[in-house]
Amino acid sequence: MEWVITGALLIPIFIAIEIDIPGAIFFKQISYGWWETRFKTIKIRSTYINTEAHKHKIYNEVQGAILKIMNVRKL
Repeated sequence: MEWVITGALLIPIFIAIEIDIPGAIFFKQISYGWWETRFKTIKIRSTYINTEAHKHKIYNEVQGAILKIMNVRKL
């Protein structure tokens, strides 16, 4: 029953992601677990595709290693 409820909630989220930012909804990534064991994960994309190429457009509002952005939609 939980899967049905979760699936019903995810469908509008997937549609909203696709409308807001065109591109693939899911992406694959290799993650590391205990003792550096590698495993494959499938994640839901929540940012733009090729975000690294747009980093230069972001103004970091804090000095140092911390990245603070008040307005996430700057990209």
